[in-house]
Amino acid sequence: MDFSTPGKAIRPFIAAALALAFLQPITASLDGKGNDILTGIGDTAELVGSGNFVVVKGHVTCDNDTETVRIKMRIKQPSNGAMTAGTDHARCAGETQEWTVIAPTAAEDQFDTGTAEVWARARTYDGGNMTDEHEWTETGVELVTR
Repeated sequence: MDFSTPGKAIRPFIAAALALAFLQPITASLDGKGNDILTGIGDTAELVGSGNFVVVKGHVTCDNDTETVRIKMRIKQPSNGAMTAGTDHARCAGETQEWTVIAPTAAEDQFDTGTAEVWARARTYDGGNMTDEHEWTETGVELVTR
């Protein structure tokens, strides 16, 4: 490495950091525990029942059909502090499946249309034993009414 010219010595490190930054979204859904779980959260969530419920959808892929997958989801709206949570579960099918969480809201946690942040965790189980886990967050999920 040439340390005589300022900046030259750190260029390889910057290049490596940029490469990792671009690869991170690709590898974020592969958690390396064996049965990789591929996951995602929809771009929109729906406010229903006069805002008493938030419906969040996403997808999950787990490949072992002897396993079940459990989804735990939390949604919060930073603009007003509203937050709620819910769960869903399904039998793994070796293909992409949609999950839907219908989360009730408390009277003090009224959501408005606008953006929210969704955190989710998928865990796979085989015979009651957890075999894999993946957590992820999606910011900028648009809350809509229909």
